[in-house]
Amino acid sequence: TLEALHRQYRRRGLRVVGISVDDPSTVRLVPLFVKHFGITYVVAAGDMGNFRAAQSYNASGIPTQVLIDKRGVVRWAQAGFSLNEKEVLGALIQKLLHEKA
Repeated sequence: TLEALHRQYRRRGLRVVGISVDDPSTVRLVPLFVKHFGITYVVAAGDMGNFRAAQSYNASGIPTQVLIDKRGVVRWAQAGFSLNEKEVLGALIQKLLHEKA
């Protein structure tokens, strides 16, 4: 879903960033995951700062998704996965891309 939205809206200003919270024993697998699934957006892995970032956004589950507007304000967040995720996020992204910074 995130890759599809990234490809659809990146030229209009959407930036997707993945933050891996893997522990040291599994962080080496993140690049393999990225390659296997054809992820072209930025994925940060391997730094304790990732855990701090997750805590800052109150990530309560994996995955947690946060939509931040052009001013840096969190406008939507979700822990876990939902079946209508692409439609919900797509509508929110379109709305936010039309807003002025």
